[in-house]
Amino acid sequence: MTNSQLVRVPVAILWLYQGLWCKIAGFAPNQAAIVRSFKFFGPTGSHYVLLGIGSIESVLAVWVLSGWQPVSAAITQIVLLVVMNGCGLLWGRNFIPDPLGMVFQNLIFVTLVVITTGEVSLGPRTN
Repeated sequence: MTNSQLVRVPVAILWLYQGLWCKIAGFAPNQAAIVRSFKFFGPTGSHYVLLGIGSIESVLAVWVLSGWQPVSAAITQIVLLVVMNGCGLLWGRNFIPDPLGMVFQNLIFVTLVVITTGEVSLGPRTN
Protein backbone atom coordinates (compact mmCIF):
# COMPACT_ATOMS: atom_id res chain seq x y z
CA MET A 1 0.00 0.00 0.00
CA THR A 2 1.39 3.39 -0.97
CA ASN A 3 1.36 6.48 1.23
CA SER A 4 -1.25 8.10 -1.00
CA GLN A 5 -3.57 5.09 -0.75
CA LEU A 6 -3.16 4.98 3.02
CA VAL A 7 -4.00 8.66 3.48
CA ARG A 8 -6.97 8.72 1.06
CA VAL A 9 -9.26 6.93 3.54
CA PRO A 10 -8.99 9.40 6.46
CA VAL A 11 -9.18 12.36 4.07
CA ALA A 12 -12.37 10.95 2.52
CA ILE A 13 -13.84 10.17 5.95
CA LEU A 14 -13.26 13.77 7.04
CA TRP A 15 -15.00 15.14 3.92
CA LEU A 16 -17.89 12.74 4.44
CA TYR A 17 -18.17 13.71 8.11
CA GLN A 18 -18.13 17.43 7.32
CA GLY A 19 -20.52 17.13 4.38
CA LEU A 20 -23.00 14.44 5.32
CA TRP A 21 -23.01 14.55 9.11
CA CYS A 22 -22.31 18.20 9.90
CA LYS A 23 -24.07 19.97 7.04
CA ILE A 24 -26.66 17.70 5.41
CA ALA A 25 -27.78 15.91 8.60
CA GLY A 26 -27.36 19.16 10.54
CA PHE A 27 -25.35 17.94 13.53
CA ALA A 28 -23.08 21.01 13.59
CA PRO A 29 -25.26 24.05 14.34
CA ASN A 30 -22.24 26.37 14.32
CA GLN A 31 -21.68 25.57 10.63
CA ALA A 32 -25.28 26.48 9.85
CA ALA A 33 -24.84 29.70 11.86
CA ILE A 34 -21.74 30.59 9.83
CA VAL A 35 -23.69 30.24 6.56
CA ARG A 36 -26.65 32.17 8.02
CA SER A 37 -24.26 35.02 8.86
CA PHE A 38 -24.09 35.72 5.12
CA LYS A 39 -27.11 38.03 5.12
CA PHE A 40 -27.41 38.11 1.32
CA PHE A 41 -28.54 34.44 1.27
CA GLY A 42 -31.53 34.88 3.59
CA PRO A 43 -32.79 32.08 5.86
CA THR A 44 -34.08 29.76 3.11
CA GLY A 45 -31.15 30.42 0.83
CA SER A 46 -28.70 29.76 3.66
CA HIS A 47 -30.24 26.34 4.22
CA TYR A 48 -29.87 25.42 0.56
CA VAL A 49 -26.32 26.77 0.42
CA LEU A 50 -25.43 24.62 3.45
CA LEU A 51 -26.95 21.55 1.79
CA GLY A 52 -25.06 22.36 -1.42
CA ILE A 53 -21.75 22.68 0.40
CA GLY A 54 -22.45 19.42 2.24
CA SER A 55 -23.22 17.69 -1.06
CA ILE A 56 -20.00 18.97 -2.63
CA GLU A 57 -18.00 17.76 0.38
CA SER A 58 -19.66 14.33 0.18
CA VAL A 59 -18.85 14.06 -3.53
CA LEU A 60 -15.25 15.04 -2.73
CA ALA A 61 -15.09 12.06 -0.35
CA VAL A 62 -16.01 9.70 -3.18
CA TRP A 63 -13.56 11.41 -5.55
CA VAL A 64 -10.71 11.10 -3.05
CA LEU A 65 -11.47 7.43 -2.40
CA SER A 66 -11.58 6.68 -6.12
CA GLY A 67 -8.03 7.93 -6.64
CA TRP A 68 -9.11 9.41 -9.99
CA GLN A 69 -7.07 12.44 -11.05
CA PRO A 70 -5.55 12.93 -7.60
CA VAL A 71 -3.78 16.20 -8.40
CA SER A 72 -7.01 17.79 -9.66
CA ALA A 73 -8.81 16.43 -6.59
CA ALA A 74 -6.18 17.94 -4.30
CA ILE A 75 -6.34 21.33 -6.00
CA THR A 76 -10.14 21.29 -5.75
CA GLN A 77 -10.00 20.41 -2.05
CA ILE A 78 -7.44 23.08 -1.24
CA VAL A 79 -9.34 25.78 -3.15
CA LEU A 80 -12.59 24.78 -1.42
CA LEU A 81 -10.90 24.89 2.01
CA VAL A 82 -9.37 28.30 1.36
CA VAL A 83 -12.68 29.74 0.12
CA MET A 84 -14.76 28.24 2.94
CA ASN A 85 -12.29 29.20 5.66
CA GLY A 86 -11.77 32.67 4.23
CA CYS A 87 -15.50 33.35 4.00
CA GLY A 88 -16.07 31.92 7.45
CA LEU A 89 -13.36 34.10 8.96
CA LEU A 90 -14.60 37.21 7.15
CA TRP A 91 -18.34 36.89 7.75
CA GLY A 92 -18.92 34.22 10.37
CA ARG A 93 -15.98 34.56 12.71
CA ASN A 94 -18.26 34.97 15.74
CA PHE A 95 -19.49 31.40 15.20
CA ILE A 96 -16.03 29.83 14.95
CA PRO A 97 -14.97 28.90 18.49
CA ASP A 98 -11.23 28.79 17.75
CA PRO A 99 -10.30 30.52 14.45
CA LEU A 100 -6.55 30.02 14.86
CA GLY A 101 -7.06 26.36 15.73
CA MET A 102 -9.23 25.95 12.64
CA VAL A 103 -6.45 27.37 10.46
CA PHE A 104 -3.81 25.08 12.02
CA GLN A 105 -6.05 22.01 11.69
CA ASN A 106 -6.67 22.82 8.03
CA LEU A 107 -2.96 23.27 7.35
CA ILE A 108 -2.44 19.74 8.68
CA PHE A 109 -5.36 18.51 6.58
CA VAL A 110 -3.91 20.16 3.46
CA THR A 111 -0.67 18.27 4.10
CA LEU A 112 -2.62 15.01 4.03
CA VAL A 113 -4.47 16.12 0.89
CA VAL A 114 -1.15 16.77 -0.85
CA ILE A 115 0.08 13.30 0.15
CA THR A 116 -3.00 11.76 -1.53
CA THR A 117 -1.69 12.97 -4.90
CA GLY A 118 1.15 10.47 -4.81
CA GLU A 119 3.47 13.26 -5.88
CA VAL A 120 5.04 13.51 -2.42
CA SER A 121 6.92 10.66 -0.80
CA LEU A 122 7.23 10.07 2.93
CA GLY A 123 10.20 7.81 2.38
CA PRO A 124 12.44 6.50 -0.35
CA ARG A 125 10.61 5.82 -3.60
CA THR A 126 10.60 2.31 -4.93
CA ASN A 127 10.13 1.79 -8.65
